[in-house]
Amino acid sequence: MSDPTQRTPRHPACPRFTALALVALLAGCGGAESSPSEGEGGAPSAASSKLRRDGRAEVVQLRRWLDEGRTDLAAPMLDAIQPELGLEGPLLRARLAVIQGDRGAWLQEIEASRAMNPADPRPYATAAELYAAIGLHDSARDEIARGMEAAGALTPELQRAQGVLAITTVGGGKIGLGLLEAALRADPELPFMGRPLGQANLLSAQRAMAEDQGQLALERIQRSLEFDPTDPDARRTYAEIIIAENRDFSGGIALLEQLLKDGEPVGDLVARMSWSAGVKAQVAGDRAAARKYYLRARELRCAEVEQGMAKTFFESEARGAFDAAVLAAVAGETPSLRLRVAEAVGLLGEGERGRYTISGWFLESAAAALADGDTQAAGQLAAAARDTDPQVPGLAELSGAIYIQRAVEAMGKQDLEGALVFAEQATLVDPDDAMAHHLLGELRFHAGRFAEAAPALERALRNSELDGEPLGFEVAIMLARCQGESGQKDDAIATLEEYLRRPARADEAQLREVASALLRTLREGS
Repeated sequence: MSDPTQRTPRHPACPRFTALALVALLAGCGGAESSPSEGEGGAPSAASSKLRRDGRAEVVQLRRWLDEGRTDLAAPMLDAIQPELGLEGPLLRARLAVIQGDRGAWLQEIEASRAMNPADPRPYATAAELYAAIGLHDSARDEIARGMEAAGALTPELQRAQGVLAITTVGGGKIGLGLLEAALRADPELPFMGRPLGQANLLSAQRAMAEDQGQLALERIQRSLEFDPTDPDARRTYAEIIIAENRDFSGGIALLEQLLKDGEPVGDLVARMSWSAGVKAQVAGDRAAARKYYLRARELRCAEVEQGMAKTFFESEARGAFDAAVLAAVAGETPSLRLRVAEAVGLLGEGERGRYTISGWFLESAAAALADGDTQAAGQLAAAARDTDPQVPGLAELSGAIYIQRAVEAMGKQDLEGALVFAEQATLVDPDDAMAHHLLGELRFHAGRFAEAAPALERALRNSELDGEPLGFEVAIMLARCQGESGQKDDAIATLEEYLRRPARADEAQLREVASALLRTLREGS
């Protein structure tokens, strides 16, 4: 098997054709000072290459599929018709081998084709293009020179090979485009031109962009896509150009999104362009568009959206969604409330931490409503805080305070049963609150529910001691009375004895007398 890294030996060179080859190669690969202008190129001097080609429709289609890299379609067709193709059959087989990644077997196919007619330029042109494709530029130049010597002229196929060689050489895009266009003018039906012309125009477009020639870049990239509409680099460059030149973020990002969907690694570019589009929309006052683009940039992990204008925008939008959630909570519109909470959390972009933040905002709103005396709204907002994240600090305390205030309001309306319900709720949401248990115990005492009042009052006294703010004698006396009335005289006596043993305070003198009298009554009755 031939080694593609080794140059194919030259044929003996006639002086006239050697000189001609050197001139052509300098035109194709020379430096900027000796290069032809873009769009220029010497016309091939040979007869039309169309006469050398099989013009049947299936062969034309086969060449097109190979040019487009559609090996899945080209391979079975080539297997079927290669025996009919003569010299071109091995050349098409060589192209297929290189596209499929075989860097060795294709050389045998080239030599088999060349042996059929050593004067035909097509084996030399094909070999040059395949060498160029795999980065063996010196070997490609050799093949072009040999082809010109063998054919006795610069043919369209060889000029195409010059163009391919140029565009695969650093800085050769402009020269390559001129050579390829000249070859196409000489033979408008010359095959294997789509991909090279697409690449040449792509390189020209990229150069024009680098030189701030936006309109020229746009024209070139559109031309590139006409020749090679599926090339991902051209599609990406087109998107970048229409964004930069036309400020068409919507169209450019849509193209990039399609590339991403097709599996191309353009996620970072989509993220960056989405962020830029968001900034533009934000400045223009289009908050809906800004939100859409910023959210997409965040989804693709763009760091810029977590700082500066974008961060401020997200915070503002989250607050707006939260304000709508507050209205829904107060109105009792649960579906709308949940939708707005999810929206606000999504805008904050903090995941579960975002829910914690929103819950804190609800709690702040509930406290403000309670301070304003709107206990109903305060209760609904505290419930919204609990549904959003029950772990938010201060939830139990505020919820208990709301229920206590509602109990007080019910008492003001002479609604003892309503007050009892609210007081009991206060002890459930904040079991450590001494005030809640005290209120519940006192309400049960006044309702004559002594057996139920006793444990609430006991809990109130115990919790107040733990808080460092003991409720003292008055509550102890009430507890003893509840214990006595519910048949727990021994417990009542123990309660009064414990409190009477404590050091006396001047402000408790009257209460101590009441406690002593009650203790005597309990002892006498036992």
